[in-house]
Amino acid sequence: QNEKTIFAVHLVRENQQQSWSEAAQATLNVLTTLSDRISEAAPTTTLPPIISRDGTYDSDLDTQDVFELGVTSALGELSDPASSLEKVVLAQRLRLLFDKSSDLSALDILRRWKFGGNAGGYLLYLRPSDGNGKEFFGCTPEQLFSVSNGNFTTEALAGTRPRGSTQESDEALSRELFESSKDRSENEITGRFIRSQLKEAVDNGLLVNNESLSSD
Repeated sequence: QNEKTIFAVHLVRENQQQSWSEAAQATLNVLTTLSDRISEAAPTTTLPPIISRDGTYDSDLDTQDVFELGVTSALGELSDPASSLEKVVLAQRLRLLFDKSSDLSALDILRRWKFGGNAGGYLLYLRPSDGNGKEFFGCTPEQLFSVSNGNFTTEALAGTRPRGSTQESDEALSRELFESSKDRSENEITGRFIRSQLKEAVDNGLLVNNESLSSD
């Protein structure tokens, strides 16, 4: 099954002398290696050897134990009437150090994701002009934003269920999701957060809000 993958790129100029058309052309030259058809011009990327790695916790506990401790701690905070927490998302950090002589870039890793069959979502890549060469990239199941006809749209996923094996089980899982007070509350919290972030962007002049913020 072929899944659609959308790749969003933040276009920046390397310096003030570079025109926007030159920056766009340079970006297009890179993106040609991310085409859907693998050829000699776009080989599957082989990542260089990993020199070292470290994780979120320096602990002898395994990942499941660390996760369960995080859940216990989060539930304790959420049950405290004095706590300001509404939602907790557990995550883990993994830092990898590659061989510096490999000249690895984020686009190399994106290419590996793309052609590795695991990029059934939205690829993103940012390289800020004032970021000292730092790159931010990822692949998300939700579209972070889109701009069409001057309208800015963003979406977030909060609360999911697997697809059913039959139409009846699919509809039952859908009803379960919509009737879940936990998932409805999570969606409301996420919606409030997104609206607050958009309002901040409007207040800072990054977006123009002609009408009240709307959500679906």
